[in-house]
Amino acid sequence: MHMGGLQIFVHNIAQRQAEYGHEVSIITHASPKNVNNYLYSIIKVTRPRGVKYLYKIYKYLSHKYIIHLQERYQFDIWQVNGGFPYGTMLADFFLAYKIPSVLRCSGDDIQVSDEFEYGVRRNNYINNLVINNYYKFNKLIAITKTVKKEYEKINISEDKIELIPNGIDYKRIKEFKSIFDIRRKHNIPHDAKIILSVGRQHPKKNYNIIPRIIKFLIDNNSNIYWIVIGDGVKSIIGDDIERNIKKHIILIDELNTNNQSSVEIPTDELVNYYKQADVFAMTSMLETFGIVLIEAMAAGLPVICFDAPGIVDVMSPECGFICPYGDIYTFQNKLLGLLFDDSDDFSRNSLHYSKSFSWDRISMMYLDVYSKIVGN
Repeated sequence: MHMGGLQIFVHNIAQRQAEYGHEVSIITHASPKNVNNYLYSIIKVTRPRGVKYLYKIYKYLSHKYIIHLQERYQFDIWQVNGGFPYGTMLADFFLAYKIPSVLRCSGDDIQVSDEFEYGVRRNNYINNLVINNYYKFNKLIAITKTVKKEYEKINISEDKIELIPNGIDYKRIKEFKSIFDIRRKHNIPHDAKIILSVGRQHPKKNYNIIPRIIKFLIDNNSNIYWIVIGDGVKSIIGDDIERNIKKHIILIDELNTNNQSSVEIPTDELVNYYKQADVFAMTSMLETFGIVLIEAMAAGLPVICFDAPGIVDVMSPECGFICPYGDIYTFQNKLLGLLFDDSDDFSRNSLHYSKSFSWDRISMMYLDVYSKIVGN
């Protein structure tokens, strides 16, 4: 199973809440093969197809099925992780049956950007469904202030919004021991500096600026290699890129998880890259949260990023540099400084700052929200 940010959130919150003694069930159309290793139960459902065209039929069927599940399991509270289609489909059901409910949006189900062709709400029909249904939940989780503002734009009252960030497995990343030498694997000289970026290829990731920045760094006598890890990233380098620049870019579409025995995200191999890089570079112009920032910080990396929505909410200026939105000149000069000036303070601050995002703390914040709705 492909494990994205949403799946990792659900797994970690469910696992920890089960550890605290709560009975937790996850209703999903995808689950890891080794689910028996975990303390929560999984209820498998079929992935809906063509939702936009068959929305009313799916809504009717989902209500019938949810009635069955509620009668069987007597859940005290439901949390829907994804505003469309599940949040819009189920809002009326929870309201009609007075079932406590929480909605957590975490991406294109709430954010909209025509510039980056991002967000399901660019479709007027879906946008109307969002506006007419999200507010019906007892509580809505905003993982950043950016998401909170988006909720407020669709007239969700402030008292319904709870600000709870995403989380990371802080202790595991901080204490991780290297499993292989990435310099040897990629023929990177020992005296070269390694820049790391992580995230799938998408226009909002702004990866197209990387060759230009590499040229600047090389022109300033910098021996650097820039590693980019994420689905589809090999497409960011075209035939027009100079050969001397290409050899300083390492693109990895997919990491090996064959030896991974459990659902641990980031994977061991990705943590291995975090732990051996020198700087983490976030080139994105739009994020909902930017979890890779916190993962990199937990590995002790100084960070450079833009003052972009969803990123500036998460990033601390004590952990690196926040550059003006889209200002490549400042970005490349600050990156040069991070690579070759003393950045030990930034690294120490990254470790300290990222600790507050541990899954244990985040899980307790969710339990507090549930208590507000259903009582102790």
